[in-house]
Amino acid sequence: MKAPLGSYALMASGLKLANGALVQSPTAINIDVPASCSNSGGIPLEAPVSYSIEFSSFVDFAGNTSVPNDYSNNLLNNLGNLTGTKPYLRIGGNTQDFAIFNASLEVAQVGIIIPAVSPDYPRNLTIGPRFYESFTTLPDTKYIYGFNLASNGTQGRQSLLATAQHACQALQDGKLAYWELGNEPDLYDRTSALGARRPESWNEADYVNEWLNGTRAIHDTIAQYCPSLAGNSSYKYYAPSFSGTGNTHLDPLKTWEAGLDADKDIGLISSHNYINGATVPGVTLQGTLMNHTNTIASVALQLNESAHLAALPASLNPSLPFILGETNSLYNQGAPGLSNSFGAALWGVDFALYCYAHNIRRVHFHQGTNYRYQSWQPVETDLVARGTKAPY
Repeated sequence: MKAPLGSYALMASGLKLANGALVQSPTAINIDVPASCSNSGGIPLEAPVSYSIEFSSFVDFAGNTSVPNDYSNNLLNNLGNLTGTKPYLRIGGNTQDFAIFNASLEVAQVGIIIPAVSPDYPRNLTIGPRFYESFTTLPDTKYIYGFNLASNGTQGRQSLLATAQHACQALQDGKLAYWELGNEPDLYDRTSALGARRPESWNEADYVNEWLNGTRAIHDTIAQYCPSLAGNSSYKYYAPSFSGTGNTHLDPLKTWEAGLDADKDIGLISSHNYINGATVPGVTLQGTLMNHTNTIASVALQLNESAHLAALPASLNPSLPFILGETNSLYNQGAPGLSNSFGAALWGVDFALYCYAHNIRRVHFHQGTNYRYQSWQPVETDLVARGTKAPY
């Protein structure tokens, strides 16, 4: 289609006018659009644009029964109206593996920030029954709930079973999408935000044994308190939720071969992905986020992993959809001036569409209170005003 000179086509061509005179002739660009999609095209799942909310930030994003966060709900509804399905919310991240349940706690949560670990979220997190009020405040929203796998002592085990009871009761009546057990367990055996939580000898078989032991105990608890969520079709997980493809200490293929899905309760294969790090030298907006070659290279690693998983025998992996259960621009909560810029918004669109086109079927952009790469700040703090940010 040709448009009159000086119309939007002129602007789209990047032409400049000097003293009212045309300084460059327009160049016609013809784009052929196929009449139908190819068989190799991606097939996004429902809610292809979704979010991952840091566990310790969930109450800020959702509010509670007394003061629901209508601001967050309106923003989620806007996206639901555009895509056809309200975004799914994965409640997890590093702090899901810090959270310990205390039935006598009178507030939703108590967190203690240790700046040497992170100034952005609490290293010690205690949650109480009121934490689960927040699952009632965002109508027509489906959740992925993240259980704590890292805390595997007596206190952690008791907490796991207590949260299974409270979580299933809060997520009945259509709120539950999937469960998740452990955030980035491939990093447990080394010093990370968690600190080293497993010995260096910890391997794929050890992880699978812990995961199966945990998921079976969770299932027994849910069957007792929420039997409608314990059936084969409703009791499903995001897994294994590893940290990525280049820095993993556990091999996803070996994990599946060790029997991760022995109980056939994994619904989606979930991996995590960040383009780069917030404090890595040389990271720039133009050279890192607004560089499509970087996006292609980053997604290619995930596609290579998903292809190898798909090639496993059907008894190990029956063609499960592959998603990014946590992703964003720059890990460590993003960098000011980069992750909160309009350029990062353009990156998000490019990244998501490239994922969908290559059959990564849902992406959850990670969020947290005061995070630099957040799509919106849900509450007023002494660091950040409540408001909608560029990535949204």
